[in-house]
Amino acid sequence: MDKKVKLGLTASGIVSIVFGSLGIIYLLLGTGLHFFPTEEDDPTAGTVFAVLGAAFVLSAVIIFLCMLANRKCLQRIVNAGRYIWGEIVDIVPNYNVRINGRNSYVVLVRYADSRGTTHIFRSRDQKTYPDRSIVGKQVKVYYETEDFKRYYVDLDGALPRVIEH
Repeated sequence: MDKKVKLGLTASGIVSIVFGSLGIIYLLLGTGLHFFPTEEDDPTAGTVFAVLGAAFVLSAVIIFLCMLANRKCLQRIVNAGRYIWGEIVDIVPNYNVRINGRNSYVVLVRYADSRGTTHIFRSRDQKTYPDRSIVGKQVKVYYETEDFKRYYVDLDGALPRVIEH
């Protein structure tokens, strides 16, 4: 059975939802103004809203398709089964992502190859602070090629099960 890649809702997913929603609203508004104008309405206003709405919807679709392609690529990497064992060395806040005034966290994993080169991998964002007891544990890092440009850090075995109430 294939292992599922867990990514959760990403920033690009949120942007896609917002752009898609605005695009549909603008598209409906523009279509309504264009085909059912009142005496005071300028007919170009409907066209402008419709074009703007179409641009937003197109942007949302492109962002969404890129996000799906990335997930599919990561799923393919995990299904290929090529992995190395890395050691969890640190848990750091990701200052680029802030949810309700709190930063998410990233787990850093270290791997030293046979040539003596040390590689540091970053996990996906964690909403809550993982327990420090995971530092020092070994986790799988799935990779595509030997240059490690595309990888997936599998934290499922190391992270304890957390239920938020």
